[in-house]
Amino acid sequence: MTRASIFWRLTGLNLRHLLISPVFLVLMPLMLIWLWLTTSMPALPTLNDFFTDSVLKVAGVGAVMFAVTTFPALREVRHSHDLALPLSSALRLLSLTLASVTVTSVIMGSVAALYPLFAPVPPAGVFQPIALVGVILLSWYGPLSAVVSAVWTRSFVPLVAVGLLFPTYLLYTALALVTPADLVMEQMSRFMYLALSPLPFYPDTFETALIYLTHTLLMVLCLTLLVLAARRGARLRRVACLGVVGLSLVGLVGLQAYANDVYVAPERSPSPLPRDLAAEGCVEIGRMTYCPLPGYEPWVEHWSTELTPVVARIPDRAPLPVIWQANPTRRSDTLYTPPDGTAPVGEYWDPENPYHGMDLDSSVVAYSLGLPPYLYHLCSATGQARVVVGSWLVSRGAVHEDASTRFTAAEWFLMDYRPDLPDLSLAYLLTRLPEERVAAVIEEHWETLTSPEADLDTLTELLDLPPADELPEPDWEQAMIEPHELPYEMGEDTPLCP
Repeated sequence: MTRASIFWRLTGLNLRHLLISPVFLVLMPLMLIWLWLTTSMPALPTLNDFFTDSVLKVAGVGAVMFAVTTFPALREVRHSHDLALPLSSALRLLSLTLASVTVTSVIMGSVAALYPLFAPVPPAGVFQPIALVGVILLSWYGPLSAVVSAVWTRSFVPLVAVGLLFPTYLLYTALALVTPADLVMEQMSRFMYLALSPLPFYPDTFETALIYLTHTLLMVLCLTLLVLAARRGARLRRVACLGVVGLSLVGLVGLQAYANDVYVAPERSPSPLPRDLAAEGCVEIGRMTYCPLPGYEPWVEHWSTELTPVVARIPDRAPLPVIWQANPTRRSDTLYTPPDGTAPVGEYWDPENPYHGMDLDSSVVAYSLGLPPYLYHLCSATGQARVVVGSWLVSRGAVHEDASTRFTAAEWFLMDYRPDLPDLSLAYLLTRLPEERVAAVIEEHWETLTSPEADLDTLTELLDLPPADELPEPDWEQAMIEPHELPYEMGEDTPLCP
């Protein structure tokens, strides 16, 4: 038999032994069950959700394969040198590594494929195949780290350390322990996160997917070279391997710095650029224009469903923004510094989560009233009629079916502009008045009510209500704001909204 045929037969034998290993048969099913039970499946999943879930599964599968591979790797480095075998120790370790990464890749690929199969709808976004390759390569960290620890330490100490670290980390995250070890656990968690992903979001463009793949390949290269550097009797090769490892680590640091500089730091986002609505795939529904990211076109229907009852109560003569969806990798300039006439929306949307709808409603209503968006300009509008008008408009959102949830939506809008007790009391009363009565006043007196000079008494007079300071207090059992929090804290030096 040739050395090549012996190598492949040994690889097959290693593959079989890994699959029937008691460690594999016990730990892998338990890990897969735990990962399945902890999988979060949103109503409208995205490829970002899929990617985040896959990285979690990579960590679990990689940890199990680290344990599974450690035992045969230690057997090779401890006992095979004295045997007369047709293959060198390096080739035997290579055979074991190849078998281990094959098992890991198949398991990880199968687990990753289950996510879109069980998703309620196809995940939104643009799929980048090389990003999936990066996820598969991530799972190689486990078996490669096992081989590295075996050839360098020739002991079970790394396996014991990992075995103790895993339950310690779970205990730390579950109980939020306040001890001097917190800083150590936090730093270790941060290091592990950076090792698994150079970007805090899904690489949905070719450039970001290439960054992710390059990061993973450099990590795999480092682990492989550390195996070669551990061989004895070849000092020059060891120095060369460790030198390349050092250069790779420098490259990893540079890659991290570049990714954070371009995609993570909001202050470095470029100024908003003019955009062609037609070229960006924008859709016009009624009075609103929606510009989803590529792959998110089905979400337009959900946004429109939420906004339609709100926009119906905004007079036709009032301005409305263009809804631009953005994330840190696409349209980041619009996300961080939205230009005039826009209302950004992110990548997360749950039709059953009222707070997602309230955020979108608040952005559109604030623009129509001439109020600056809370996320980009902090200001106080205490006592202004337009803020209470805005709170009522937001309470008309599609997800609010009763007076209690409508008041929650009204509060959500008010909290952005430092409300006091009269603001909250009037908003509470408006949610209980007949809708047509309030809508008629807003339609007829829009220009008056949206002026910064119009106070709460202006609105109460138009609605034939007592002065604002004589209104009954809201039902505090339903309110999110506590009485002692009024006026709602935003800082004494908060400027007035223009």
